[in-house]
Amino acid sequence: ESHVESFLPLLHSTLVACNLFLLTNYISSQWQDLVNVLLVHPK
Repeated sequence: ESHVESFLPLLHSTLVACNLFLLTNYISSQWQDLVNVLLVHPK
């Protein structure tokens, strides 16, 4: 049980890092699409 408890923080930090990486990539791709839309349709 102590082995699992020592492994959980590493697993948690890895999941957080993966989520941040995926979220950043998703936001950047969405942002590029938004910029393209704004450039194509200027107000």
